[in-house]
Amino acid sequence: MYELALRHSSFDEDLVFTHGDYCLPNILLDRQLSQVSGLLDWGRAGIADRYNDLALAARSLARNFGDQWVPLLFTEYGLASPDRVKLQFYRALDELVCL
Repeated sequence: MYELALRHSSFDEDLVFTHGDYCLPNILLDRQLSQVSGLLDWGRAGIADRYNDLALAARSLARNFGDQWVPLLFTEYGLASPDRVKLQFYRALDELVCL
């Protein structure tokens, strides 16, 4: 993991406010309104590249509902062609943080 993170760490960051652990267990949904009603676990929130949250959301969505839903996540977010290198990097980085 460490080698993968180092190999893919040389890219431009697009800094925004991020949740830091944006995965399905941390998202509250209002089924009647079909919308997000809240977020839990803000312990890793802060300024980071938006791909930090996108990578974790995509991984969580794939684990819980299947890979076929991941393209829809990026389409709805407005990313026709997500940066696969950044996604790999932030997944690897999360694995290191959670050791």
